[in-house]
Amino acid sequence: MNLPDLLNLFSQERFISFVFLVLLIIYGFFAVVLTIQISTYNKIMTQTGFAPIFQLISYINVGITLILIFITILTL
Repeated sequence: MNLPDLLNLFSQERFISFVFLVLLIIYGFFAVVLTIQISTYNKIMTQTGFAPIFQLISYINVGITLILIFITILTL
């Protein structure tokens, strides 16, 4: 493998995609932790007037994060 092929492997677009993927994985981890905390909080609280809305938003957040991670992996 010569130098131009090696530089082509590490293009700027690929580097940015890799950094974006790492940041998405970190964000996904925190989104899952937030979902677990909201679910635990809902089990503790007896008044559930607004709590299901937050739980739905947290599930949507995790779903969108997983979709973005999948799309980013496909584009690498």
